[in-house]
Amino acid sequence: MHFSLNPQVAVVSLFLCAHLSAASANEISFDEAIKASAQIPKVKAAVIDLEARTQADRDLPSDRGRLTLTIGPGRRLSPTADTGNELMLSISQGWNLGDLSKKRRKAARAERQVISAERRVKVLAARMEAALRWFNLRLAEQAHQLVQAELTNIAELETTIIRARKAGVVTRVAEVEAKSAHADAKRLELTLEGERVAAALALCVALGVLPDINLRTAGPMPAPTIPSATEISRLEHKVEQLPQIALHRLRSVASSARAAEYKATNRSQLSLGVEFARESTGSTLLFGTMGWSFVGADKNQRQRSRANAQALRRLQEAEDVAVTLRIELAEAIHEVEHSEELWQLINSRVAPASASLLQERKRQLALGEGTLVEVLRARSRVTKAKRYLATAGVARRWSQVHLWLLLAEIKLAEAGDH
Repeated sequence: MHFSLNPQVAVVSLFLCAHLSAASANEISFDEAIKASAQIPKVKAAVIDLEARTQADRDLPSDRGRLTLTIGPGRRLSPTADTGNELMLSISQGWNLGDLSKKRRKAARAERQVISAERRVKVLAARMEAALRWFNLRLAEQAHQLVQAELTNIAELETTIIRARKAGVVTRVAEVEAKSAHADAKRLELTLEGERVAAALALCVALGVLPDINLRTAGPMPAPTIPSATEISRLEHKVEQLPQIALHRLRSVASSARAAEYKATNRSQLSLGVEFARESTGSTLLFGTMGWSFVGADKNQRQRSRANAQALRRLQEAEDVAVTLRIELAEAIHEVEHSEELWQLINSRVAPASASLLQERKRQLALGEGTLVEVLRARSRVTKAKRYLATAGVARRWSQVHLWLLLAEIKLAEAGDH
């Protein structure tokens, strides 16, 4: 994986690493990760883009055209009695008759709304990515901790079995089984350590900070309050409020507005002015002038046709995105229920059953009715059950957060708080 940071991003990264930790410089809570996601470069760039565009649009020109000044020096050649130098001076102001100023402001406003929607899309995507990467790291940490604890236990058990084997208390099969279990636990520990490092680096990328293989999650997993089934059903029908769909619809509006602006630039022009003339006879003349320029060929036809085509295409793209997001939201709703059921099953049945089996195998061994091999295999099942429970617990919380983030974005759009 390759990281490339410019000096400004590096400063931000160092600031976040120093400022966003609760327990140490290598820890970050879920809330801190979500807040940090709003400071990644692509989100800040969208904010800067919107601010710059807003400032620039304040100086949009009006419908007035250029102020034209014409100077015409000359000489009267006939009749002979009136020959002499003459001067003509005129000034005129032109106006576009297609209401260009209004259409230009409308197009500019639509384009600013597109930039604002792009910012919302980037903010939501950054939150989702940071949340997912935080959960992935938490899962990797839990899996690694579980296998480390099991590795310690297996190592101690292997030592005990080797001693018992030398004393002739257990069979060689038990010794080989213990060594195999120890080696497999070590292999799994190394694998999970690699996965933890990869998850830590992925979270660094999501937060826009410098790579840190020792980055850890801090604090409890979030437990957001999920709305009632009635409220979820209502919000599910408001999926068009999600910024990904709104972005394409606003792009369609902006394209239509640009087409109207292109059309207005090719409308007739009216000019009003004053003409001053000084004749060789000494007479002074003053005229009011009015000019009208008629439109010939449409010079912006290609730009206008492209803009109109883009407007139609954006609407179709919005429908495609809407289909995808409806499915994503439906899956998120289902996943909350499914992950809860799975976690309850493992927590109430699978984990207790494996623990009971291990206790029974130990009891049988103590009574001389079982073998160490059976105990080792029962311990393996307990370890797997613990990993299943950890995985299901993280998946359960992530599904809740995923749904909560989607529904919260819809509610924000409803309230007009973008």
